[in-house]
Amino acid sequence: MDPIERDCFWLAGLPPRETRPLVGRTDSEIAIVGAGFTGLWTAIFLKQLEPGLDVAVVEQGAAAYGASGRNAGMLSETVDHSLGLAIQHFGLEEARRLAALGETNLTELTAFLAERGIDCGYEPTGRLIAALTPAQLEESHRSVAVARELGVTTWRFLDRATMQAEVHSPLYLGGVAAPGGAASRAPA
Repeated sequence: MDPIERDCFWLAGLPPRETRPLVGRTDSEIAIVGAGFTGLWTAIFLKQLEPGLDVAVVEQGAAAYGASGRNAGMLSETVDHSLGLAIQHFGLEEARRLAALGETNLTELTAFLAERGIDCGYEPTGRLIAALTPAQLEESHRSVAVARELGVTTWRFLDRATMQAEVHSPLYLGGVAAPGGAASRAPA
């Protein structure tokens, strides 16, 4: 077993899988690097658009070896670490467009998996962004305000009592609920 599969809870629970190294030259019309949620969904989507298209997916190890496995398959509707950073990096109008695309992307991915009965451990859990300090609590308020400015109306501020009801820890002062996130559940 490779070190990442031994050390990652999600990957360690999967049955052994055969992987073959890519040897020599391989030609294809489209090459996708990464066989996680995004790479595999992209490959399937492209094949549906054009069934005759030659699509190759390559991965360092087995499917979900990278980010979809090591981080327990967490997905976010944001392109950047926060919506505020997206504004800094791309400008207000582009950040607004990317925020809408991010929400649409997760909605479509959820529907795609359900329609096809694909069981890849995907759970549309949403995300909780916890605040441990007064400064982080202020940032939680700002995050919700920025989300609203970008047209994301689903994010909501959580006060201390609401956050503790969700997480049952006296350490959290509050935070943000972002319902668009998702994660992979550990294999049964």
